[in-house]
Amino acid sequence: MLYLLGVSGVLQKPGFDFFLFMDSGAALARGDPPYAVTSTFHAAFGDHTLYNLSTPILLPLLARVSLIDRQAGWIAWYVTSLAIFAVTVVILWRHFRSPWSVVVWSFAAAGLWQTLILGETYIPLVLLTGLFWVSASRGSTLAAGIALGFIISLKPNFALWGALLLVGGAGSIATAATITTILLIAASSALFGPSIWLAWARAAVGTTMVQSGTNSSIDAFVTRAGLPVLWLPASVLLVAVICYLVRRRRFDVLSISTIGLCLSLMVSPIAWPGYTLMTVPRLHERRWTISILLAAVILTIPTSFVPALTPNAIVTAVVAAVYLWALCLVVVDAVQ
Repeated sequence: MLYLLGVSGVLQKPGFDFFLFMDSGAALARGDPPYAVTSTFHAAFGDHTLYNLSTPILLPLLARVSLIDRQAGWIAWYVTSLAIFAVTVVILWRHFRSPWSVVVWSFAAAGLWQTLILGETYIPLVLLTGLFWVSASRGSTLAAGIALGFIISLKPNFALWGALLLVGGAGSIATAATITTILLIAASSALFGPSIWLAWARAAVGTTMVQSGTNSSIDAFVTRAGLPVLWLPASVLLVAVICYLVRRRRFDVLSISTIGLCLSLMVSPIAWPGYTLMTVPRLHERRWTISILLAAVILTIPTSFVPALTPNAIVTAVVAAVYLWALCLVVVDAVQ
């Protein structure tokens, strides 16, 4: 009951993101710029303009989806996403023989329900991450690299994950991921023209939701604390330290991937709760330590319980960064 009450805070905007994706696809179908489409989000800290941040890889699908009824489309995507997530959890459970408690936890993650309600596109990323985890654990470097390449082409901030694999000695996976990414970008550029990626980049830069209470990035943390200037130096320093540790200690591929995945989210300007679902494969793979247990508990805190603002900036920065602390705990477990 407590969980349902927490989730109800976002029920007032069902399909909010999905409808933006549909509008972007409709613009493409009309011959208009798909990344010029915006919507306005009314938050406690002001009105913000939102753009479709899905890369051009998804545009053909969005154009087709835009042809169906909006409400029916959202419901269909809700059901499809939940089914994809369930299949991913079953794959992980069967491969890693994880306890039933981990399976139950997977469906209690707050990011899952926010993703479904808003109609976001993070669930396919979770499936791709799960396929990467299974492939890498089996030593199938090509399959793992292809899965990672799709992830990077859909969300380029995860290129840092691939770079960290290269630093850690997993060059074959990084190479396969790079080739896959290049081919996918080339295909979308051939279809829409190279300028489509520039339009996407401009839309990404135009996003102004950094200080949202559910953003789990370092940028959001320091911005809420009133010190936005610290984001870049803090991120660069963190990446440098992690690269040094990975190069020096030679972690296994899945540990490097755990660090790279979390680091990619932490240093990005935007890291919504749906992204944290990508840690699900790691929690199925490993026996839970205290760090992982704490992270798992944090990741079940309903998103509407996380404040966007409080009277004290420091309190806001610490409390509203709960999902960031969960990512930190997952990284701590990986480097131990």
